[in-house]
Amino acid sequence: MSVLSHPATGFERETIRVFVTECPFAGNIILRALIFVTFVMIAGVGILLEDNAHAAIRQVSPTGNDNVDCSITACRHIQFAINQAAASDTVLVAAGTYTESITLKTGVHVLSTQSATIQGSSYFGAAWAVQAVQTGPGTILEGFVVTCSVSCGGIFIQDGAAEVRRNDIRNNTNQFVGGGIEVINSTVMVVNNLIRNNQSSNVGGGVAVFNSPSSVWIINNTFSANVAGGPMPNGSHIHLAQSGNVLVQNNIFAGFGGSAAIVASSMTSPPAIKNNLFTGGPVYQDELGVTTTSSMLNSRSFAADNVNGVDTEVFVLSGTDFHLHPAGSLARDLGLAENAPSNDFDGDARPLGAGVDIGFDEIPPGGGMTQCSDGLDNDDDSLIDLADPGCTNSSDNDETNSSPFGATCSSTVNTMQGLQAEVNSVNTSSHTKQALMNTLKRVSVAIASSDRKAARTQLASFIREAVRFSNLKGRSTNRIPINQASHLVCGAANVLTGISVP
Repeated sequence: MSVLSHPATGFERETIRVFVTECPFAGNIILRALIFVTFVMIAGVGILLEDNAHAAIRQVSPTGNDNVDCSITACRHIQFAINQAAASDTVLVAAGTYTESITLKTGVHVLSTQSATIQGSSYFGAAWAVQAVQTGPGTILEGFVVTCSVSCGGIFIQDGAAEVRRNDIRNNTNQFVGGGIEVINSTVMVVNNLIRNNQSSNVGGGVAVFNSPSSVWIINNTFSANVAGGPMPNGSHIHLAQSGNVLVQNNIFAGFGGSAAIVASSMTSPPAIKNNLFTGGPVYQDELGVTTTSSMLNSRSFAADNVNGVDTEVFVLSGTDFHLHPAGSLARDLGLAENAPSNDFDGDARPLGAGVDIGFDEIPPGGGMTQCSDGLDNDDDSLIDLADPGCTNSSDNDETNSSPFGATCSSTVNTMQGLQAEVNSVNTSSHTKQALMNTLKRVSVAIASSDRKAARTQLASFIREAVRFSNLKGRSTNRIPINQASHLVCGAANVLTGISVP
């Protein structure tokens, strides 16, 4: 609910004036008041009501049909949508399992805000579920479960650049190297992922990096139970070779099958291994065959910032739920802020406590309790936790009632899922519903990318559309009834005061 504010621009003030004075809701004072207060709030948080006309959103759904460009209606296959996309486009993938192996394209952001599954298979003639070959900057894979059903690896990146963010990369098996991710001669960022139960028949059960002299950053990921089966030393979680400028920072390495969690050999420069958490066993082997164990962590310069412990001191439930233990995980506040992402796997902000947490999860201070779950009246209004209008959910860490609607707003909708459900329940045509849903998809893209300005801009567009459709004359099937339009406006405002990540 904490938002960055700036004074309203002239354009924003004019937008408010037009909506208040020219919005033709004859006799409907309540809806006009709702719209006015909503746009005052939009101006207060600095919304610029503008759209990016250059980037397109390509939609994919299990119920879609492959069509011309996937921008009006959803396509069925992720790869088909990628093929239609241009640099700066987003391929937005709905929940579901997509049985295909995909190849990324330069500058295209392939995103799921609903944890869609990419189910690769060697039956497709591909050795990987996801490939990025000779791609350039802006190539992003985010928000997926990446897995392979029959003898293939997770993600393969070669001779280019790519970012791998907020994915659950699991149960992949590569007959060669890099069960979860293999990187060859590329500039790569691997951030906020859960990389687990992957297997390589050779080296690098989780991640293998070869011949990459430029930049490979592996930051704030959680590794668990990855296995490398090749000759020792083989690197259960990470194997590095013939590479330089490698940064391994703020990661958790839990449970392993190999000679050590991390192995580095024939490096052009030593890897920087900072502020990681190892849960026992040999943690590192270098090209000289020198092995570092947990008990030796602080005796070697590369590991001066690292810590060690056991799984039960780290996770909610080891092997099942890899979120940090709310009672006081060893990973809390021990990460390095430099180069750390601004949010975590779930979209929660970093840091929430005294420092950045290690791993893919960030938990708030006080044993995981928030202002909206601690049983206290944090803003002195005699209302506590979810009884306080300032709380959108138990994860909200600001009990202050910053909603300008107060008791005027009758809608309890305060999440994107709730707002989407509200749209689906409106008594109007499928055309109107689709137009509103398309705007909400753009909101979801912005939220997933932590672009709050864009999210609020799109919410403003959603409100304008709801008002426009309620203004249609006569018995138009595209018209939204006034009372339902007011609920949409109110719900959008609730989401706006504290944007909830789906």
